[in-house]
Amino acid sequence: MAILAVPFLTRVLMEPARMAMRARGNSPLSARTTSRQPWLTAASISTRSGRSSPITAAAVAASAARSSTRSRGAVAAGVPVFGHCLGGQLLARALGAPVARNPVREIGWGKVAITQPQLAREWLGATQPEIEMFQWHSDTFALPARASGFLASRWCANQAFVLEHAGVAHVGMQFHCEVTPAIVRQWTSDDTWYDEVQAEREATGGPAVHDAESMSDDLEARCAAMHVLAARIYARWWRGAAQRAGTDHAAHAIR
Repeated sequence: MAILAVPFLTRVLMEPARMAMRARGNSPLSARTTSRQPWLTAASISTRSGRSSPITAAAVAASAARSSTRSRGAVAAGVPVFGHCLGGQLLARALGAPVARNPVREIGWGKVAITQPQLAREWLGATQPEIEMFQWHSDTFALPARASGFLASRWCANQAFVLEHAGVAHVGMQFHCEVTPAIVRQWTSDDTWYDEVQAEREATGGPAVHDAESMSDDLEARCAAMHVLAARIYARWWRGAAQRAGTDHAAHAIR
């Protein structure tokens, strides 16, 4: 089975497929892309957005344009797509929804509330009304037409959406449920992130940004708890992707 990893910046993670396969007792998949394939099975996009990336704005814009084009192509072909953070924004845009500046930046750990209990139970399983997720964003997406949102934070109304058609689910997340302790440490060791936090505090008071010390508190346990929920989301998403393997994806495209 082929997996399409949509490259964006330097951080494309195949965790949706890997965690889903581990949850089902299978070996992790390796990423493989080819322009010769008549169809693709699943696309995953993940990146931290913001100026803390060590590449140029021009490179960001060019890579975003390529990822957005691939997202639209995957959706049109009936390929299940999963996007984290900026990946979720690119997916929302590919589905026709606007992306705009959020009233405040969210950087660090934050509570996310369930807004649609029945849908959240399907994707998260049995859980508390509020869960903790890791955030790093300044923009946010609106809900695409026919998509259903099921998570929100105090500072960002749309934290997750699902658009499902004929068994194929496209999922956009505003948070980073895929990050590991090593990734959090890497991001917070980047000197430019401090300027990002300080600028936000000067502009808005920074109600949803945190310093490196607070982001690192009980880091392993927090990531482990988040990954339990992430694995459930990925497994539910992967179920539709696996069922479509070897089928005519065009039949599952959103019209």
